[in-house]
Amino acid sequence: GSEGGPVSGMAPRPAPAAPLSRYAALLSCDCQTANPGLAGLLHTNSPVLKGRSNWAEYYYRALQEGVHYLEFDPGFAVEAVKEALKPSSRSRMAAMAEAAQKFAYTYLSQRSRVLYYVKAISEYNKLFGPGYMKATVADLPPNRPPTMDDILALRMYPSTWRQGLA
Repeated sequence: GSEGGPVSGMAPRPAPAAPLSRYAALLSCDCQTANPGLAGLLHTNSPVLKGRSNWAEYYYRALQEGVHYLEFDPGFAVEAVKEALKPSSRSRMAAMAEAAQKFAYTYLSQRSRVLYYVKAISEYNKLFGPGYMKATVADLPPNRPPTMDDILALRMYPSTWRQGLA
């Protein structure tokens, strides 16, 4: 609608988990791309149904289908929701929501993500020799642990990385 903000695009912060936890199942419609919102959905107390996709976020390989989420093929979301809502699926869906939430709190918290990004940037820098990303990593605070805001504020432009100008 015209009365609100944009209806597409990425939100600067994920949706709060509390309102989402009231739903019996949440859909992550990855199918054509990796969904950056999946991490937020895994934090809720609702089972997540994830569209099958060849795209991946960095943590997807650690997730287990049937343990942390229920996967569905494109075009079959309705069937997946019906299966998840069956009374015979309640205990399995509850266990899945709990496992997903534990995974998210352990590996997808803001602190965990910051540690991952700092390590990824440092290891990537090592591939090209000392000082390659000096201008980028110099923006990380030297006197305190970095925060997600610090990471998001980094000047990371892949074209300049390739040229060694970052």
